[in-house]
Amino acid sequence: MAIQRAVVKGTIADFVNIRNMFTANVVESYPGEASALWELYLEQFYGMLYDMLHTGSVFTSFEILQLNTGVWELVTEVPFSHAGTDTTQALANQVALVFIGKALGVKHIGRKFIGGLTENTVQINGLAASFIADAAQALIYYVSPVDVELGGTLTPGVVNKNNLFYPFVGGFEIGRAHV
Repeated sequence: MAIQRAVVKGTIADFVNIRNMFTANVVESYPGEASALWELYLEQFYGMLYDMLHTGSVFTSFEILQLNTGVWELVTEVPFSHAGTDTTQALANQVALVFIGKALGVKHIGRKFIGGLTENTVQINGLAASFIADAAQALIYYVSPVDVELGGTLTPGVVNKNNLFYPFVGGFEIGRAHV
């Protein structure tokens, strides 16, 4: 059992760096399974969002870090070559889809801001109706544990200032494109 963080790296329009962090309690059923668990989790999460992201939103890799006596230590970096698929006009970089994961306790929340949206994705400062189901599925995946056949698990959550892990118990999506 290890508390780990995946930092997804990429760019928007070859200009703005993307860094999205995900934290989870990872239980491996065999040594080295953490990379496969993270890859499965991230592939599924982002796979539900690619249609909302501009083709200029490009992801290149993710780092896996492990919490060790209060310090995040790099374990490995994994190639993660993916991009958005929408070719319509890109919105300003600060416009984002916002996911909130909630764990038990006060101030135990995780926030995920997904930038790189397009005009096709929003309608009157809100998420276009055609994308609401995809965003809801991505939110559910963001806060839900991932189990694999061999017994490994990845349980998303947050770490507090005392390095204690709190698993998500729910979440919500802010259904407006925020600036």
